[in-house]
Amino acid sequence: MVTALSYLPVAVIAVVLAVDLLSVFVFKAVFTFPHEPLGFHNFRWGRRIQFIAMEVIALAIGVPVYFLCRKIVEFEKSTASVLREYANLI
Repeated sequence: MVTALSYLPVAVIAVVLAVDLLSVFVFKAVFTFPHEPLGFHNFRWGRRIQFIAMEVIALAIGVPVYFLCRKIVEFEKSTASVLREYANLI
């Protein structure tokens, strides 16, 4: 359970990226007519650059967070192992 919770920040970033992409390319736009997906081709150049930049930044944050979460899980397992060895000595 602790391992699953340790990866929660990565899961949140992945879900945000997925929903951003789905909202542009798959989900129907409720407040526009006709109710088609927004589509990247409908964006002006400024919006396109902004959208790409936001997704790249989220990905650039998500990758190091993943490696940090892996390191946290590794340290947690090592700490548990050391505490078990210490408990066996007592």
